[in-house]
Amino acid sequence: MPLIPEADLSGVRAKLDRANDCIRNLDSEIKAFLKPPKSVFGEDKEKASHKFLEHARREVPPRFGVLAGEIAHHLRSVLDHLVWLLSSEQYRRQHETLIAFPICTAKPRKPKELTRYDGKIQGITSSDARSLIEKLQPYNAADPFDDPLIILHNLDRVDKHQTLVLVQSSWNMSLSIPLKLFQWTIIGRPDIDQKIFTPTTADKLKMDFSLQIAFAQLGRWKGEAVVPVLTHLLNTIQDDVKRFSELRI
Repeated sequence: MPLIPEADLSGVRAKLDRANDCIRNLDSEIKAFLKPPKSVFGEDKEKASHKFLEHARREVPPRFGVLAGEIAHHLRSVLDHLVWLLSSEQYRRQHETLIAFPICTAKPRKPKELTRYDGKIQGITSSDARSLIEKLQPYNAADPFDDPLIILHNLDRVDKHQTLVLVQSSWNMSLSIPLKLFQWTIIGRPDIDQKIFTPTTADKLKMDFSLQIAFAQLGRWKGEAVVPVLTHLLNTIQDDVKRFSELRI
């Protein structure tokens, strides 16, 4: 029998769906914002370059930060909902405001740290659930400050208590080199036609520049594109929900 009945997870799954919808909407809005104006095409190179730079230097709409913060909040609250569902009815009544999913970069050791950590999950009687919560803590990662849960926690915290999640335009460059551009030398095989190892006129270096909206302040993830980061966090929380849903009484 599942530790958390599937029916009780309906709110959690609704939050995940909402976060996914918000990410798609944000992605569409960012793509529309970054799309170069049609007037750029058909201009001479100098004018086109000038117009493109003006387009790239526009101020990023605050709305993007608001949407990113909303997504982070939905994902962070999913974890809190899981702890609430796992807690006993009695503990919910007596400690309603204490219940939350702890996220720590260092293992609690001092009395106050232990009291704070235990207070959040004390209503959970399942040892398997408590063990899973402990296992998911960022302090178990090779780099705690690079762990998705602490990134999510900080995004939500900053958005709620300080300023909107800050985003900025940044450049993304990709370079593709066709394999045929590499000259191969075959020793001892004069019978092989060397033409198949030399570039053709159709083989060209491809270098693409594109704009993206990135996080201006996100710890070691600073400068990472907003949508891929949020998608990664969504996938992480979905995986965690699956692990909790598989726990049995």
